[in-house]
Amino acid sequence: MKAPHAAALALIGWYLLIPPVITTGRSKEPNQFVWSVPLSLWHRVSSFDDADDCEKYMYDVKRAYEDPSFRAEVDRRDERIAEEYGTQAYLITGEDRLRRWYFAQCIASDDPRLKGR
Repeated sequence: MKAPHAAALALIGWYLLIPPVITTGRSKEPNQFVWSVPLSLWHRVSSFDDADDCEKYMYDVKRAYEDPSFRAEVDRRDERIAEEYGTQAYLITGEDRLRRWYFAQCIASDDPRLKGR
């Protein structure tokens, strides 16, 4: 491999993306997430130097959300935030949060589908 090509590959990072949440606009109805929008509109959770680190983090988060007690704890936290700030901006149910993470993807930072960010 030529040195310039190797240097270019070294600059590629990885993003962990999850589908965006949309607000339903109804005060007692949970918000929803949408996985059918372009990746350029997905929420960037974190950045990683290599794909393995990204995949491991994604796996660990999915495992945590599979635990019903963890989901219930996060739901309670979100409800406290909603009450304190008078908003439902971040409120989605634990089950939906788990489903959202099942759609999560690790994407190379140079992926053309991220254009438009």
